[in-house]
Amino acid sequence: MEEAKRNAKRFLILGAETGLVILVVMAAAGGMIVDRFFGGLLPETRQTAKILILEFAVYMPFRSAASAAIMGVMRAGGESRRAMVYDVLPVYAWSLPVGFLLGMVFHLPMAVVLPAMYFKRVIKAFFSLRRVLQGKWLNRGEPADA
Repeated sequence: MEEAKRNAKRFLILGAETGLVILVVMAAAGGMIVDRFFGGLLPETRQTAKILILEFAVYMPFRSAASAAIMGVMRAGGESRRAMVYDVLPVYAWSLPVGFLLGMVFHLPMAVVLPAMYFKRVIKAFFSLRRVLQGKWLNRGEPADA
């Protein structure tokens, strides 16, 4: 059990590090990719695309860490139901309502709506990492509590 806990922490670190690398690559290359492959777009559209890529990149460490925790550690440790809740609930409790309000009700631009919706990644990371670091994810064959 102790080895499983150590490996889980290593897996979480690897997930966060991978997300950081992806953030750096996307931040560095996103603008060049837009200019290179989408040069025919209006300048305003290209600028919006660059902003959206950067905003998406900022959330990558959270996404990678949450994915490692939810899909890698919690499911492997027997907490499939809780992993599913941590994975799905932020979409319906945060992203969809916030996206609807900001986009459809307040008519804010995509560069505001999308990062607000992406905040679900921080929520997922917070709850799943907390669960894993507390060691509550590891079950010894008993049914997991949801």
